[in-house]
Amino acid sequence: ACFYNDENLYQNIFDFSNKVLDKTASFSFQIRKTPNSRLDNKCIIDFSDKLQQNGYELCVKQPQQIISIFSTQNNTYIGIGNAKQNLTNQKGGMYHFSSSRNFISRAEYKLLEAVDCFDIDLSKCKNAVDLGASPGGWSKVLSNYDLEVYAIDPAVLSANALNSKNIHHYKMTAQEFLKKHLDTKFDILVNDMKMDFMESIQITNIMSKSLKKDAKVVLTLKLQHSYNLQDIAKALKKLSEKYEIITARQLFHNRSEITVYAKKLSI
Repeated sequence: ACFYNDENLYQNIFDFSNKVLDKTASFSFQIRKTPNSRLDNKCIIDFSDKLQQNGYELCVKQPQQIISIFSTQNNTYIGIGNAKQNLTNQKGGMYHFSSSRNFISRAEYKLLEAVDCFDIDLSKCKNAVDLGASPGGWSKVLSNYDLEVYAIDPAVLSANALNSKNIHHYKMTAQEFLKKHLDTKFDILVNDMKMDFMESIQITNIMSKSLKKDAKVVLTLKLQHSYNLQDIAKALKKLSEKYEIITARQLFHNRSEITVYAKKLSI
C-alpha cells in the first residue's frame, strides 16, 4: 500500500496493518527512510504500542511476520509478509552478534549469519573441515556447535583456536591434507579463503572426495573491484560440478563477498 504523508498517515498505516496482520503470529518492523522523509520514529513507536494494545505480539529478534515501511518526502510505502519470505527477519536487515571473551575475528559473524540466514542444521554434524582456517574464527564457531574441526592452513592459528579441544590444526595446504587423510570423511566443509574465487572453487571441488554423502558446504566468493554477473554465473556453474547449490547471496556481514550454501551431489 502507498499513503500520502499527511495528517492521516499513521491512522492509515494502522488500519492497513490491523487488516492484514495475523494476530496468531508475532510481528516486527523493517523501516527505511530517505533523508527528507517526514516519518516520525516516535510515532512509529506509538503505532507499535497501539498494535500491541489491540492484541498483536511484538517480537524483535525472531518475528513471524514483518511490517516493511519505506518513506520518502511525500509518500510512505508499506507491505506485510511472512518473515520466511523476507531476505532476513532481522531489524532493518542487520544482524548483530555479541563477541565473547574468546572472540578471534569479525569473520565469525559471517558464518554465524550464514547458519542463521540459511537455516543450516548442524545438530547431526559430527565433524567439519575448515579450509584457509587462519586465524581460526570459523573453526571456533563450528567448535561451539560441538563439532570436531580440522582446521587446514599453513599459517598460524590464534591461541584461542588452538586452546579448543575440538579444533585440530593441520599446518598444510588442502591438497597436502587430502593426500594424507583421504579416508577421513566430513559432514560439513567451510571455506573463507582469501584468493581468486575460481581457484577457491577448484580446491573446494577437489575436497569433495573427503565429504560424506549430502555433506554441507559454506564458502565465500571474494568479489573483485570489477566483476560481473557472468563471472559469478561461471563460478557457480563450476561449483555445481560437485555440489548442489542451495542458495548464493550477499549477506550483511560480507557485502563485498557472495556466500554460497550447497551440499555434495550424490553421485
